[in-house]
Amino acid sequence: KHHIISYNGTEVRSKYFENEINQAFVANKQLYLSFSKKGLFKYINNEAILIQAKEEELQILDHSLYNGNNYLLYHNDGIYKIDANDSIELVTIINDKNLASKANYMAVMDNNQIAIGTSGDGIFILNSQGNVSQKISLESKLQSPTVSSLITDKHGVLWATLSNGISKIDINSPLSIIAKPNGLNSTVEDITRHKGVLYLATNNGITYLTPCNDYNSSELPKIGYIKSISAECWGILSFQIEKDTILLYTNNDGVHYIENGVSHE
Repeated sequence: KHHIISYNGTEVRSKYFENEINQAFVANKQLYLSFSKKGLFKYINNEAILIQAKEEELQILDHSLYNGNNYLLYHNDGIYKIDANDSIELVTIINDKNLASKANYMAVMDNNQIAIGTSGDGIFILNSQGNVSQKISLESKLQSPTVSSLITDKHGVLWATLSNGISKIDINSPLSIIAKPNGLNSTVEDITRHKGVLYLATNNGITYLTPCNDYNSSELPKIGYIKSISAECWGILSFQIEKDTILLYTNNDGVHYIENGVSHE
C-alpha cells in the first residue's frame, strides 16, 4: 500500500510513499496513483506529480478506459473522465445515494451507458444522466449478486466476474452464464484479455476461455486451465513490454508470468 515497484526495461525500482496508495492504474501508457486525502498523481521518473487535489476522504474505487479516455469511479461521489492532456471533468453524479455508497466497480459502455458493480446487489446500468436504467440481479438470472470486476470487449459486451463464476452480459439480450455446469467451479478474483483470450485469476489457479468460431452463436466459450498453476491467484494482467505483451499473475508467492501455457518466476 505504500510502495510502487517499476521496471524500465533495464532495472527494477522501488519507491516508498508516506501516504497510503488506494488505487494505481495505467491509462494512455501513463501510471496514475491515488493517495488518501491527497488526490490524483502521475508517476513520472520515480516521482509522483499532482494533477488533481482532493483533501477530503474520496477514494477511487475503479477505472475504465473507453475511446482513449480514462474514467474514474469515486466512492460516494460520481464518475470523472481524464483525457490525454490530464484534463479532469465530472461525467455524472450517481443520483441514487444508496447505490453511490455501495458501488465498487465500473465499466463504460456504448451509448453513454455505465455499468456499476456492487458487492451484494448485482449490476446497475446508468444512463448519461446518472439514473439507473436497468438492474441485473439474481432475479434476471445473474448467478451471484457479488461482483468482483467488470470489463467490456471489442463487441461492446459486458463481462462480470462473480463470487462463483463469470457472466457474459449483452445488455439488450439474455445473459450467458459460465459457471459450474460448464466446468468453471472457482471464485473468480480478476479478469483480463490477453492476445484475444480471456484469462481468469481464481482461487484454484488460472483459467482461460477460448471463444467459439461464430461470435453470434449461442455456443459458450470453451474453458481451459493452466495445469502448472493450482494455487489461489489474486490478480492477472496483460502487460506490454516494448513491442510484445506478457501475461502476469499474482499469488501468495509474488508476481509470475505465463508463457506457452507454463508459469515462470
